Amino acid sequence: MKERKALNKRYLSHLITQSKTHDLDKLLRSKNINCYAAARLLTYPDRNKSYYAPGRIYNLEHGNGNFVRDNLDPNFIDECIMRDSKTLYQPCTRVNFDKIRKDDIHHYFGICKFHICPSRISDPLMHRYLKDVDDSIMEEQWHFIFRLSNGTWLHKPSFEEPIESIQWDIYGKTFTSYSYNHIFGILVPKEYRCFQEFFYRIDEISPVL
Repeated sequence: MKERKALNKRYLSHLITQSKTHDLDKLLRSKNINCYAAARLLTYPDRNKSYYAPGRIYNLEHGNGNFVRDNLDPNFIDECIMRDSKTLYQPCTRVNFDKIRKDDIHHYFGICKFHICPSRISDPLMHRYLKDVDDSIMEEQWHFIFRLSNGTWLHKPSFEEPIESIQWDIYGKTFTSYSYNHIFGILVPKEYRCFQEFFYRIDEISPVL
C-alpha cells in the first residue's frame, strides 16, 4: 500500500512537470492553479488545493522534504523553490529585483506577501465582518508574481480568479489588487509587498511572447 501511494505521488509529480508551458494563452486558460503554479508556468489542475506550495512538488517526487504552509520566511521559501526546481527540471537563478532589466527577454518570478487592507473597504457590513473573524484571515500570507519575457508583470490572485496584470504602487516593491468575496459580493483590496532580494530567473525555457 505504501509503495502504491509513493508511486502515485511520483506519477503526480511527473504530470505536474510535464504541464510546463511556453504558451501564454494556455496558461491564461488554466483552471485550478494558484499563484505559484502560474509563476512557474505549470498548468496541471490542483482541484484539491494540496500540491502547489513551494517544496511540495519535491516532496511528492521524493517522499520527504518540508514545504511551505504558512511560513513567511523568504529564506525557507527559497530553499523550497530550489528543491522544486530540481524536480521540475526548471533551473532558476535567484536575483535582486534591481538586476532585472526591462528590455531583457527572460521569465522571472518573485516572492511577496500580502494582507487584506480594511482601510480601502467602503462596505460597512464587510468592515463589521472583518472585526469578528478569526485573526488568521487578517494575517500576512505568501504570494508569487511573475514577469513575461515581454516585460509584463502578472499574478494570480487566487485559485478561483484569473491571471491579471499588476498595477504597481511602487514599481518592484508594492502593488494593490482585489479579490472577489463571494459571501458579500464585493471586491476585497489586498496590499502586496515584494521581497526584493528573492526574485528568480527561469533559465531553461523559451520566451513567452
